[in-house]
Amino acid sequence: RRPVNLLPALAAKARMAAAKGDMAMVTNSGDLISDIVGFVSKVFPQNASGDLNLCPLTSKFCDICTFVCLVIAAFVHLNYEYAETRPAVGPKEDPWMKRFLQLTATLSMGGLLYELCIKATIKTMGLTKTYQDDLTLRNRLRLNMKMIIVFSILTTCYHCMAYDYQYVHKGWLAEYYGGHQIIYSVRYIEWTCCAPIVFSVCGHMSHAPDGTPRNGIIPSALLTGIYCIISWQGLVVKSWFAAWLCIGWAFFSYFVACVEQLYFVFYLKDMGRAGPLRAGLLFYLVVMVGIYGVVYLLPIPGWISATIENKFYCVFDASFKLGSSIMLIATYDISCNEEMRRSAVTTAKDLQRLIDTASVPIFGIDTDWCINQWNQKTCGITGLTQEQALGRPLMDVLHFAKTKEAEELIRKALRGDSVPYLETTITAEGDSPRFYRMMGPWAP
Repeated sequence: RRPVNLLPALAAKARMAAAKGDMAMVTNSGDLISDIVGFVSKVFPQNASGDLNLCPLTSKFCDICTFVCLVIAAFVHLNYEYAETRPAVGPKEDPWMKRFLQLTATLSMGGLLYELCIKATIKTMGLTKTYQDDLTLRNRLRLNMKMIIVFSILTTCYHCMAYDYQYVHKGWLAEYYGGHQIIYSVRYIEWTCCAPIVFSVCGHMSHAPDGTPRNGIIPSALLTGIYCIISWQGLVVKSWFAAWLCIGWAFFSYFVACVEQLYFVFYLKDMGRAGPLRAGLLFYLVVMVGIYGVVYLLPIPGWISATIENKFYCVFDASFKLGSSIMLIATYDISCNEEMRRSAVTTAKDLQRLIDTASVPIFGIDTDWCINQWNQKTCGITGLTQEQALGRPLMDVLHFAKTKEAEELIRKALRGDSVPYLETTITAEGDSPRFYRMMGPWAP
C-alpha cells in the first residue's frame, strides 16, 4: 500500500476550524456591539422634539451648536497647551474642603443605594414582567436605570476627589486676570456625563404607539453635556483667545439650550396634576445651570475664592441629582395614579352604560341591602323610576314569593360566593305578581 499523506487534509481541517473560530468571534463581537447599542438606546431614547412641534428650529440649532462645540474642543486641544496640574486643596488652604467632598460622596452613595433598592424591590417581588408589559410602568424602569447611572458616576467621581485620586489644574485665565482658581477636572467629566441624562429624565414622555420611548429635549440635553467640555477648556487653556472662544460659545450654547427646555416647561405645566411639579423641576435645573455659570466666572477676577466656588459645586451637585430623583418618584407616582384613576373612571362609565341599556332587568344593592343600581329595563318592568327606587331597602320595593331563598341568595352574593339562580315570583309596589328567574345580584 502507498503511504497516505494526511498533512493536507489536517491543514484543511485546521483552516476550517480557524475560520469557524473567527466567525464565532465575529458573532460574539456582533452580539456584544448589539448589547452595547441596546443599552445606550435605553439610556438615550429617540428624540420627540419634532413630534411636539414646540420649537423644531431650536432643536436643530441645538444639534448645530453641539457640533460646533465638538469642533472647538478638538481645535483647542490640538493647537494649544493646558495649564499645569497642582495638588488638591489641602487642610492648610481650607480645612473644610475635604469634608465637603466627603459629604457629597456620601450623599451620592445614598442616592445610588436608594435607586438600587427600588430596582431590587421590583425584581424581588417578581414585578419586572408586569412593568415591561405596561408602557407607563416601563417608563419608570427606564428612569430608574438612568438615575442609577447618574448616581454611579457621581459617587465614583466624588469618592475619587474625596480620597485624592483626582486631576486638578490651575486656572490659567484667572491667573491672567490676577485671580485664583482651582479646577477639579474630574468634576467636569461628571458634568459632561450626567447633565444630559438628568435633563433627559425631565424630558421623558409617554411611549410612541409602537412602544418606542420618546423624549422632548434630547438635543438641548446633549448640548448641555457637550458645552461642559469647552467650559473646562476655557479655564485651563493657555491662550486668551482660545479661552474666551470656549467660554463665549459655552454661554451661547446654554442660552440656545434654554429655549428648548423652557418651551418644554410651558408644555409640561398643563400635563395633568404632575405636570406643574415636573415643569418646576426642569425650570429649577435650567436656573441652576445658569447660576453655575455665574459662579464659574466669579473667581477669574478674584471676586470669590477658589475654595468657595468648589464648595458651592459640592453642595449643589448632590442636591441637583437627589432633587431630581425624589421629584421623579413624586411626579411619576402622581402621573401613574392619575392615569389609573382616569382609566378606572372611563371603565366605570362604560360599565354603567352597558348596565343601563341592557335588555334584561338589572338591579344592585349595597351591604345594607339598599338599592344602588336600577337599570332602564327594571324601570319598565316594575314601573318604578330610578328616583323612586334608589336608596330604598330592596325588600320594601320588591316582594319575593320565596323570601328566605331570595335572602340567602343575596347574602351569598354579598359574601362573594358563587350563587345559583332562583325562580320566584316578584311583586313590585303597585304592580301585579310576575314570575322571574333571578340570578346573583350585583353587589359592589
